[in-house]
Amino acid sequence: MADFVDELSMRSGGHPIQDQTGLKGRYDFHLNWVQSPDSDLPSGLVDPHDPDPLSHFDFEALGLRRTPIQLPAETLVIDHIEKPSPN
Repeated sequence: MADFVDELSMRSGGHPIQDQTGLKGRYDFHLNWVQSPDSDLPSGLVDPHDPDPLSHFDFEALGLRRTPIQLPAETLVIDHIEKPSPN
């Protein structure tokens, strides 16, 4: 499942994916593609501006569920900046 989650993370448009299945080992399965009916793109391609690119996969057919959760993240805050002085 770790390899599967890594692959999904690359296709998620920058959204982090976390495996919470608890499944270990290797699995062989087929994940169906669900094409948007109003898409002009060829099957298997996603618009780069699609807010949820993973919505085109039929996870439910595999008994998997996608659930948005809050994850802690590091944040860098710059509260002051100055131009460097000339040498």
